[in-house]
Amino acid sequence: MLAHIRNGKIIRKYNSEKGWLILEDGQKASPVVEGYENGNDKVVSVESIVIDNSTSSSTRSIDVQEVFDDRVVITTTIEDVPLYPDADAAKTAMVDYIDAFTRTLTGNIPADEKLSWTQKEAAARAYQAASADASQTAMIEGEAGITGEAPGDLAVAIIAKADLYRAVVVQITGLRRMTEAAIDAATPDQYESILAAAMTQAEAAKAALGL
Repeated sequence: MLAHIRNGKIIRKYNSEKGWLILEDGQKASPVVEGYENGNDKVVSVESIVIDNSTSSSTRSIDVQEVFDDRVVITTTIEDVPLYPDADAAKTAMVDYIDAFTRTLTGNIPADEKLSWTQKEAAARAYQAASADASQTAMIEGEAGITGEAPGDLAVAIIAKADLYRAVVVQITGLRRMTEAAIDAATPDQYESILAAAMTQAEAAKAALGL
């Protein structure tokens, strides 16, 4: 490949010697021959360099053209397309992971039942402390009557689950905030490794809690 250059800029590239050169003074010249020179107009060779840094099948190419006095160098860098194109996409992926993570604790529980957990925890703590009011007592003893558990044992189980869930939420909240800060300070090609590190840390915290 040849290139017609002028004052450090590419005017046109040619795949063969066929074609015309439109010179700076408006005149035409042909054929296009390497080494041709007329004032500021030159015909030089084009050197292509390919640098493949990709590790997956989803890639993009970035071309950088450098014009020298005697040649043009086109460097094509092939790199992986970032899994997360922007910070919002990376943060959304983190939230999705957290949702899936907490579902391993909560299971497929109906939404209405989840809404009662705060009240149920308060009732369980009151029941265990022998300070439950009538509605709290009815809540604990009513469920225990259906499941066949002792009310006191049910209260202990509810409190244990609440304490565990709260410990997990504290860990995950801190991890989410730390990860979002890291994403804000990073570039798209770094998001995937940041999220992978956060997920590894979350799994370690989960194991430390005996989950």
